[in-house]
Amino acid sequence: MRNIEIEPNCWRLATGLSILKGLVEQFLIIIEPQIGMVYNFL
Repeated sequence: MRNIEIEPNCWRLATGLSILKGLVEQFLIIIEPQIGMVYNFL
């Protein structure tokens, strides 16, 4: 029974981490060109 309780938590954690990773990658794709513009401006 304990195994059934633990599994959804592990799955939820893995899903949360993959979603977070996706958000960070999207954020970097949006931010990186702006950082480049700032460096060129300096």
